Amino acid sequence: MTNTESADHYAILDLCHPKSDGKAADQNEVKAAYRRALLHSHPDKVQGRQVEQVERPRYTIDKVIEAYNTLVNPSTRLQYDERLKMKRQCKSERNAEKYEGIETIDLDDLVHDSHRQEWRHDCRCGDESGFRVTEDELRGGSDSGEVVAACPGCSLLLRVTYAMADELGTP
Repeated sequence: MTNTESADHYAILDLCHPKSDGKAADQNEVKAAYRRALLHSHPDKVQGRQVEQVERPRYTIDKVIEAYNTLVNPSTRLQYDERLKMKRQCKSERNAEKYEGIETIDLDDLVHDSHRQEWRHDCRCGDESGFRVTEDELRGGSDSGEVVAACPGCSLLLRVTYAMADELGTP
């Protein structure tokens, strides 16, 4: 059995992650992937195969069932996709797990420090550094129009929304 702790539900069912254009596997595709994953992971089915034939990792039946139950239901899938998106936006998955709160704010509401080329926002915990967003982070998150900043003094997150200058038609 391979290390499957970091695998997400899409990897477990061998499905593509949803596209930004909203195209994702429908319920029938999720069900078919679930059946394939069950057969692939079932102990009785695996024993008869050659080791070379097992190309992708095996997961426990419980992990396969959990992935299916999450992705087949549109509301739980939407919640899961949002959590997955937040994890990706944070610097590392390990740090994303510890964050508890999140607030959404527009970039215009942050204080701009042109010398450091960053935007700042005070955190309610009182940490002096508070939330910081750099221009490089904004360029990196330009596809989604939002970045997530973490307060180094506590477990709070700040989702900063913005629009890039070219999207608004300005130079």
